[in-house]
Amino acid sequence: MRRLVEDGFLGGKPAHVESHFSYDLGDASYVGPLLGNRGHWVRQLPGQLLHNILSHGIAKLAEFLDDDIVQITALAHQSPRLQSLAERDILDELRVLLRDGSGTTAFFCFTTQIKPGLNELRICGPTNSLVVDQVSGSLVRLKNRSCKSYLTYFLPPLWSAREHFRNAGTNITNFLRRRLYQDAGMKELIERFYRSIQLKGDPPIPYREIILTARLMDEIFAQIYPGKKCPVTETVTPGSGVSLAL
Repeated sequence: MRRLVEDGFLGGKPAHVESHFSYDLGDASYVGPLLGNRGHWVRQLPGQLLHNILSHGIAKLAEFLDDDIVQITALAHQSPRLQSLAERDILDELRVLLRDGSGTTAFFCFTTQIKPGLNELRICGPTNSLVVDQVSGSLVRLKNRSCKSYLTYFLPPLWSAREHFRNAGTNITNFLRRRLYQDAGMKELIERFYRSIQLKGDPPIPYREIILTARLMDEIFAQIYPGKKCPVTETVTPGSGVSLAL
């Protein structure tokens, strides 16, 4: 995906970015103790359940946003699953709208309800777009093509099928060559991190993105949990403008 963006596949700066991230409340090893103990340490965090999970999806947006975020609107609520457990404090459904100083907009969706689970990034450019599905390890290129008459109903599905066949072939090849396995991305990041220390180079994730992700999370938590203490420099009313320039 990054190679295509750098090569100009989008046709310019992203106009809109979307990140979807799902979490399964059926994982009793993490959620069980949290729901059963009101003194659990996770409940003391500014973002509670979301604090340990949100960065995975927000960081994907930070890569394509400017440092100057002029608008953040965060909406959160409880899923029917939590409501059925008589849980009152924890929020597990979150939607966030963002806009940076250059006009790029972004949308983030965290959910425990959508099935099958989503871990997806969509980057929309002025010419073409990209969709990254990290669950299946696939990348779909959406090219701006026009079709005449009834070809609109035939060709786009075939183009989409070709993209998915290409992804399947790539993944099968990488698996047979032992380049595709669980946590391969984590292994690569750890190796690049240690290499950056040894060679005194830049870390695999730029400091700018790390700090911006943290600042965005702080502002989101300040909006959805206004009563909790959160280390933000400025509190924003939903829908208003705020500058998070570093």
